[in-house]
Amino acid sequence: GLPKSGTTLIEEILECLPYIRIDRSPLRFFPKKNENIFIQDPEKYFNCFPQKKFSFIKTHNMFTESFLEASNKFDVKIVVTLRDLRDMLISRYYHVISQNDHWQHKQIAHLPIEKGFIKSLTMRENGEGPEPIKYYYNWILNWKKNLKENNIRVFWYEDYISNPVNFIKEIIYYLDFDEFNPEDIEKKLESKRKIYSKIPLQKRLKEIGKNVSTYRVGKAQVWKSFLKKESAC
Repeated sequence: GLPKSGTTLIEEILECLPYIRIDRSPLRFFPKKNENIFIQDPEKYFNCFPQKKFSFIKTHNMFTESFLEASNKFDVKIVVTLRDLRDMLISRYYHVISQNDHWQHKQIAHLPIEKGFIKSLTMRENGEGPEPIKYYYNWILNWKKNLKENNIRVFWYEDYISNPVNFIKEIIYYLDFDEFNPEDIEKKLESKRKIYSKIPLQKRLKEIGKNVSTYRVGKAQVWKSFLKKESAC
């Protein structure tokens, strides 16, 4: 999934199951993650997954035919997270102004909210590459076009907001772990969020390993109050 779409939520759910994040565990060997390799040569990474052990990895890569072919060859289950693009980009803006070393931070952190948000949508890294708003839009579009493939399952972040237990139930059913209680998992997630809410996002982003959390408010349709009708947004 894209950043701010619920990928960390999925990660935390998997960690309540017998899964290990393969690129962050001493129990697994995994080369340094590179999104370009996932696009160009995904088999290099899929070869590292032990066949009889439960492992997962979180990525933000775009859909490609080579990725789909490799996932089919290695019998990998793909979970795609999607979220309302407007809420994602608003959440991304707050992440940028909280992360001092983000490439957009210096250019937008001092600006009024409206101007800073608009600039965060269109400003290109080093003046090159796609504008964030176009990249996000095309990323979602490309995956949605290919979601009918039998090993791809999409989960909408808004579904979690409206019914957390059912959302978790759907995930553990898809992964064949329906013996786990989704209510117990949600209680663990809720307990984590209470801890996160007491620590400023700016501080949490500097933590190490599992202590890092990008959780901010976790609400749906924030754009309705953020994007005013009279605004240039």
